[in-house]
Amino acid sequence: FADHGTIDDAMAALDALSSDAAETYEQVLDINAGYVDGQHPFPERVHVSVLFATFQLELSDLITRWAEFARAEIATWPETEGLGMTDRTSEILETITQRQSVLNPSEAR
Repeated sequence: FADHGTIDDAMAALDALSSDAAETYEQVLDINAGYVDGQHPFPERVHVSVLFATFQLELSDLITRWAEFARAEIATWPETEGLGMTDRTSEILETITQRQSVLNPSEAR
């Protein structure tokens, strides 16, 4: 995923990333559904497991949302090489340096 590939290469990388994130999300969800039914191999650690599961689920969701954002941005590019500081790149840079989310514009940090 760099300027050494084509737009199609970048889109394929994003598709793979999204697919992996969705698969991870479903796996974590399935594992935790079992915990509800008491199928936890270490019941004394379920509080820690669920805490980490929350992180995994949120991270998978973030990866999916970022990939959607990246796809939309890349779809506007004529190519991957040599674009430099476009107007849109400047907007994104301004947003992130103002500690605002590009994915969730209403959220400031």
